[in-house]
Amino acid sequence: MPQRQFTGPLLLKGGKASVLHRVPFGERSYDESWLQNLLFDHPSLIPATELEPAFSDLIPLAKEMPTPAGSVDLVYITSQGFITLVETKLWRNPEARRSVVAQIIDYTKEVSSWSYLQFSQAASRAKKSAMPNEGSDPLVALAADAADDLDEVAFVDGISKNLQLGRFLLLIVGDAIREDVEHMVDFLQQTPQLGFTLGLVEMGLYRIDPDKDEPLFVQPRIMARTQEVTRAIVEIKGSIRPSDVIITTPSDTSGEGRPRRKLTEEAFLEQLLANTTPEVVKLARWALENAADHNLDIDWGDAGPLLKYSHDDLEQQITFAQLRKDGRLGPGKANLFNISNKYDLPLDIARDFLDELSALIPNSSRRSFTGKSGGHTEAVVCGPKKTDWPPLASLETQRDAWFVAIDKAVSRIEYFLDQT
Repeated sequence: MPQRQFTGPLLLKGGKASVLHRVPFGERSYDESWLQNLLFDHPSLIPATELEPAFSDLIPLAKEMPTPAGSVDLVYITSQGFITLVETKLWRNPEARRSVVAQIIDYTKEVSSWSYLQFSQAASRAKKSAMPNEGSDPLVALAADAADDLDEVAFVDGISKNLQLGRFLLLIVGDAIREDVEHMVDFLQQTPQLGFTLGLVEMGLYRIDPDKDEPLFVQPRIMARTQEVTRAIVEIKGSIRPSDVIITTPSDTSGEGRPRRKLTEEAFLEQLLANTTPEVVKLARWALENAADHNLDIDWGDAGPLLKYSHDDLEQQITFAQLRKDGRLGPGKANLFNISNKYDLPLDIARDFLDELSALIPNSSRRSFTGKSGGHTEAVVCGPKKTDWPPLASLETQRDAWFVAIDKAVSRIEYFLDQT
């Protein structure tokens, strides 16, 4: 199979196009150390959110963090307690290409055995760390500096839980990802007890003038990510020999195959369970699994997944619901009523949908609210305030009727747009 090729990007300015010239790594000072410093100083270059929405707003933690298996090149955390491990590689050495996937997974197995304190201590021992020198808990201090509304308890619990589960985002970042590295996903099946996602990212460097160092354009590209495979959950209680443990991934009984949930979904369902009941989690899982059958996309917001509808004639998606991790059913900002106002859709479609939803939820009603800027919106609430959103639990026995109401609203939207 031929190696992938990319055409050089163009810089358009004043009606003129300038071809950007690819700069090979290894030229002048563009080596692995330079790449590590670039990614550490500019974490937005790492397309973490595109790979796993839960890993948004990366906070640089440490460079070359020591583990018994070697040093992890770069380590990041988020204010929600998610951990990203990055290994940078330039591909001159064929041996490096063969070993890099196994190497980063070895790091993962070591780090997943740590406690919160051990993780913090390892980051402090790193050659270069972003952790504050002062403070009773430097990890919390670092996260609080990046997030004004940090929930310290949830942050510590998140780090601890993700360490325990081996739930990390693993990234291999290099100058040219090779096919032989992409084919090394067999290593993933050797660690079914760990819940990581692995991504391969290529960094392209370009200049306008090949003879001048600046300006330098950096283009991240996601080359591959691990397929969503079913992983086993292994729980051992009491003393047992490792040879007595047999790990078997669950077989698919649907005939079509249900992929492993993303880490984002797993984390959401865990938080939802902590705030509600297993029945509510079952409802949320059902909604996520059936969304596509009702022309709904899933967009992962900070508070929970949003069920959105797209139409070619609308520049913006319509949010029909947000399944919030606190156990409530939120409308979302771009809800049907607000979008109807923006794009001149008949408000009767939105109001009829809200009335049907309200009829399914005891003690709820469609109410009107005026925002600070004077804008008008309507939503289903269970109280006088705009944020008195109904509990998800109220739809446990009405889930089919809920989606029927969504289908009806979608059909009316499509009919109206087709006629205009």
